[in-house]
Amino acid sequence: MHIVTAEEMYELEHITFSEIGIPSSVLMYTAGNEIAKQVMKREDPCNHVTVMIGSGNNGGDGFVVAHLLKEAGFEVIAIQAVANEKVTGDAAIYKKVYLASGGLLKQHLKVAEIAQHLHQTDIVIDALLGIGIKGTPKEEMCTLIEIINQSRATVYAIDIPSGVPIDRVAGEVIAVQADVTYCLIAYKMSAFLKDTAPFYGETILLAFGIPANVFERVSSRQLITQETVTKHLPKRDPFSHKGSHGRGLVIGGSAEMPGSITMTARAALRTGAGLLQVATIKRVIPTIAAACQEAMYIELTGETSITGGIEKLNFATADAVAIGPGMTKEKAAEEFFRACFDQECTLIIDADGLTHLKNELNRLKDKTSPVIITPHPKEMAWLCDCSVNEILADPFQYAARFAKHYQVYVILKGTYTIIASPDGQTAVNTTGNPGLAKGGSGDVLTGMVLGMVLQMTDIFAALCNAVYMHGRAADILVERTHAEQDLLATDVLTGISDVYRSL
Repeated sequence: MHIVTAEEMYELEHITFSEIGIPSSVLMYTAGNEIAKQVMKREDPCNHVTVMIGSGNNGGDGFVVAHLLKEAGFEVIAIQAVANEKVTGDAAIYKKVYLASGGLLKQHLKVAEIAQHLHQTDIVIDALLGIGIKGTPKEEMCTLIEIINQSRATVYAIDIPSGVPIDRVAGEVIAVQADVTYCLIAYKMSAFLKDTAPFYGETILLAFGIPANVFERVSSRQLITQETVTKHLPKRDPFSHKGSHGRGLVIGGSAEMPGSITMTARAALRTGAGLLQVATIKRVIPTIAAACQEAMYIELTGETSITGGIEKLNFATADAVAIGPGMTKEKAAEEFFRACFDQECTLIIDADGLTHLKNELNRLKDKTSPVIITPHPKEMAWLCDCSVNEILADPFQYAARFAKHYQVYVILKGTYTIIASPDGQTAVNTTGNPGLAKGGSGDVLTGMVLGMVLQMTDIFAALCNAVYMHGRAADILVERTHAEQDLLATDVLTGISDVYRSL
């Protein structure tokens, strides 16, 4: 399941038409037919349908839908909101088909007439604006959008809600608030952005017409699905032993935050790590050991936070190291982090480790072993020297650019967590719920990332698995035993086993 920008979508269509040989008119009919079938499954034919028609392919899709719903027995009226000369090409063909079959079309209506009509309709099909929009719609289109949003009808958007930009969000968004959006061929990037995702309502992908190998030429951005996670799930050999499933090391903890590293350690083991060492200060060890008896412990120097003791750590025997949870931002901890950073090992950096990483960014490219960072938007903004709003407006770009520039793996956490690799792969996760918006959730994810990396050779797939399972554990718990309000990070630990069983 791919996610595209406007430019990529146009390229996909160009290849399909010019190289594959599928006529654009066939693709338009297929799109309209798929949407019409979906609406028929949801709605009773006695409902009144109004199809709002604009220019371009989106309007053409609207005419196909209008025709097919009419033929299926729905009472349909199409309202053309643009001049006739703007309905051209394939759209003009299907407008002619709709009219030839006796379809009712209204044009040149005044705003008050459209408002009155939409007030009386049951269903609105939004086919006004497609992926080509840039900036705020023109005033007359904004008026139509407002009228649609004020109606009580169920709104189905074709491909993208009218007014929503497909790519980066810039400024105020004035758009149709859809109940359901049928994304055609591929998901659109704005379906996963903070300021635009709510306009989509329920998002359903209708994939058709374009071969998989064409997608691979144009876009490397994908949605993480249960199928992909199951495909890459680590398998246990009957003759395996504890060393077969990875030797991990977790570094962090302080007197003020002993819980952070505790949750990271427990999550790594729950996810499947074979052997785990936890390196922290003496006064924290009893707290962790009481909750995590399966780990081994290394005492580092420091009274309330880590100040030294790196000579006690054998990085050569660790398959992967997670550093940062509960570590503190103290100067001594920063110097200790730098000494760990100099070691050549697979490194997962989170929490306070990201703060200390800031001064080491220029040395990232010199690392010969993989580095994985797990920032939330505020931490990402700190690393990129920009505002949180800039990160939220264009998270795909920031994650992908940072990953490529510094040759690291990025897990940019959020409602839709984005994973980016040094070689240009990008994936988006949709599991999870607001119950995860609590302290400790990131510590659990870091442990799950460590546990998955220890068991898999494909790091990108491991990260996708960890993020998906983290969110899915929260979803299962809320479905069965918890509310979003009472869900704790430690509850998510117990949900990991439920996810494994479900997969």
